[in-house]
Amino acid sequence: MDMPETDMFGNPIIEKPRRSAVKEPKPEPVHEPPPPSERVQQAQALETFFLSGGAITAVEALETMGIASFHRRVSDLKEKGLVIVSSWIEVKTRYGSGVTKVKQYKLHTDETGETQCPQEA
Repeated sequence: MDMPETDMFGNPIIEKPRRSAVKEPKPEPVHEPPPPSERVQQAQALETFFLSGGAITAVEALETMGIASFHRRVSDLKEKGLVIVSSWIEVKTRYGSGVTKVKQYKLHTDETGETQCPQEA
């Protein structure tokens, strides 16, 4: 019976299989468009809400749509060309013991009641 080769400490030397120097080509990945980011989804939801004639406060947007960065989403829509206006309204405080003022946002409407939307190119 042949004795395996050993190192200077008497441990058997185990030969590892050698890798080929030629790399096998990797399969081409399937490129699918990435899903819209949460930011884009929130802006789309808010735009749909405004276009339906709705008015909303930052707290309502957080509670109903989960939009924590409401003012940033409003800015995104303004950059897109929507004319969004705000007005102060009075609401009850969280404990109901008084009232406070908050801003409510909606699409600007002209004299005929039509909303001001961006022009389609």
